[in-house]
Amino acid sequence: MRKFLDTAEDFFSRFVPEKLRGQYSMLFRYGVFVFGGFIGLGFYYAGYRLAANRGIPLGFSLAAGLTPAIIFTFLYHSFITFDERSNWKAKFIKFIPIQVIISALNWLISWQTLSHFKFPDLVVGRYRFPDFPAIFVITLVLSLLNFAVTKVLVFKRKHHEKAA
Repeated sequence: MRKFLDTAEDFFSRFVPEKLRGQYSMLFRYGVFVFGGFIGLGFYYAGYRLAANRGIPLGFSLAAGLTPAIIFTFLYHSFITFDERSNWKAKFIKFIPIQVIISALNWLISWQTLSHFKFPDLVVGRYRFPDFPAIFVITLVLSLLNFAVTKVLVFKRKHHEKAA
């Protein structure tokens, strides 16, 4: 998968002026990051709804969703976004506290938002997804912070370098 993404990044970079290639590469990596974030959001929302539908209180339901999302995002970012498989245990040890902080922010903001405000549900055909729009926006905003922090503190390789 990473080789495919590198090939796509290289192909499209030909259409970007030389002076903007560093920014393009960063934007491309962020796009890959966000794609993985959408999958992680799926894990988050599914875990949250499974717990909430079983009567588990809101705060615990949100935590139930964040747990598999954290594990998935580490694996995704290690193998796909940053292609940093070496020394994964040390990176995981750095990644977990950052994710706990980001997830705690996500949890706190989501809990307070869903406890105090009513948002419209996402309706797709006959399916209804309660609270999804609020969780989506909160997670998207925090993903910017997450990308910057994990890129700098966990996956330190510069965005334009390729793995050998």
